[in-house]
Amino acid sequence: MKWHPAHTTWFFETFVLRPFLADYQPFRGEFRWLFNSYYNSLGEEFPEKHLRASLSRPSLAEIIAFRTYVSKQWNGCSQVTLMTRRRGASCRA
Repeated sequence: MKWHPAHTTWFFETFVLRPFLADYQPFRGEFRWLFNSYYNSLGEEFPEKHLRASLSRPSLAEIIAFRTYVSKQWNGCSQVTLMTRRRGASCRA
């Protein structure tokens, strides 16, 4: 139940907010590799994939907080403004 919201939020944070908001601060840095199942171009893979399943996963409350944080960042910019700016621009300028 919680994997889908976590992964879609990670995807949005990684491919929309990070590239387009110069001053974007990720919710938790470790989410970058925790929820990255198959995007090898984003950097190093988890060192031992077979051990990945043994990691402690964030609670539902943490996932909701993650989703809320990313939504607030998105709402801080109008969608039109964000999509018309060049990569690395600041939405808060």
